Amino acid sequence: MIQYNKYTVQQLFDEVILRLGENRNAENIDYLTVAYYLNEALEEIMINFYPIKDWAFFTTILVANQQFLSPRFIKPVRLLLSANGQPPYVEARKIDVREWYSIINRDMRQFWNMGTYDNPVYMIWGNVIYLYPTNFWNANDATQGNVSGVLDCYMFPVRVFNPNSMLNIPYEFEELLILLALEKVVTRILPMAQKPKYLQQITAQKSIFIQQYLSSRHAEKRHLASFVAPEVPLVPAPAEAGELQSRLS
Repeated sequence: MIQYNKYTVQQLFDEVILRLGENRNAENIDYLTVAYYLNEALEEIMINFYPIKDWAFFTTILVANQQFLSPRFIKPVRLLLSANGQPPYVEARKIDVREWYSIINRDMRQFWNMGTYDNPVYMIWGNVIYLYPTNFWNANDATQGNVSGVLDCYMFPVRVFNPNSMLNIPYEFEELLILLALEKVVTRILPMAQKPKYLQQITAQKSIFIQQYLSSRHAEKRHLASFVAPEVPLVPAPAEAGELQSRLS
């Protein structure tokens, strides 16, 4: 189960203002600016941490051929397709633009890489997703109807500015969210002479938080590995954060 924070945008705004202390006044910063920075900070956390906490930023959408993907789309994970978009589904293979044109061109394609109902393919070009087989590309191949289905992917959440709206983020990133927003505010409002002092403090706090988070992830990984029968490594495992390089001798 994913544990998200319980704070509203207003509560996070109040926390940022509290940490600014005497440096804040009504003229140099306002609610909407801080709310914008909070949303930016959330997206920055997603980009940096989804590879190691991907399940927290996971969503599923319906897709069809030549569908425009949301500007909030980040990266595909898995695409399940079927004729007319009804179960049972088959996982589609993602291909690049060069292979795509060799598949939809009947004079160039090979039997081993054809797009079929048992082995559908897809391509993402810009923010548009293309599926095969469909009648749009070749009616002779789409004898059972156009393929469509569901796409599992990473996607930015909708930006929220209402004071009573929740800014959904896993609870362990609450502090980092506030630090990143505070860093943006300090960069905006403080005089140049005062910025280095505050930015150094914020950077130090961010480094401590990130190191603690990575350490907890490493401990969790070791704990899960303890339930599996150990195997003798054939080559030294790469060093992880906080570890010395392993040596087999």
